[in-house]
Amino acid sequence: MSKRPLRSGTFAAVGLALFFARSSLALSTSEAQGRATTAIQSVESDIGKPPPKSKFSEPPVTPAVRIATADMLLHAKNYDAAINSLSKVLELSRQGKATETDYADASFLIGEAYFGSGQLLSSRRHYREVLDHAARPSYADYVGRALSRLVDIALRSDDLESLDYVFARLDALPQADKSGSLAYARAKALYARKTTARPSPP
Repeated sequence: MSKRPLRSGTFAAVGLALFFARSSLALSTSEAQGRATTAIQSVESDIGKPPPKSKFSEPPVTPAVRIATADMLLHAKNYDAAINSLSKVLELSRQGKATETDYADASFLIGEAYFGSGQLLSSRRHYREVLDHAARPSYADYVGRALSRLVDIALRSDDLESLDYVFARLDALPQADKSGSLAYARAKALYARKTTARPSPP
């Protein structure tokens, strides 16, 4: 069985013991031995205790850092790690420890992560959450993109009835926005409905 390596405290105890042993010429044997024993016991009592926290310890990871990390993970197609990072942001937001912008970013990006990993139902849930807050400025950049993804999900899952939800949301939104994503989502939804329309029976 391998022995655990000596810690720095153990080395200090041994050094103190040698020091007092060498001082035995000036002290009586019993007095020197007593001092050495006391020193060793004092040092050994500190062995195993956690080191004091450094005042230069790393700051806690902020929601913004987690989001930036998740974005890089998405580009690397490491979807599970991205979902884990973004889930923490969503939880921090529920605890009031993240901003609305953080929550909006995380809501859309986690939808992207679930979509990339093929978990279409989970991704749809988060995209719809973005649309539930479409009137909020923090979500404005994601509304059209979330609608486009919902069209993709409808096609991939062969759930064409869910296109009705997309059109209902589009009808409640402006015809266009600065990014052009709403116009693109509308055109994409119309094309999907047209190409997937089943011919009426004769």
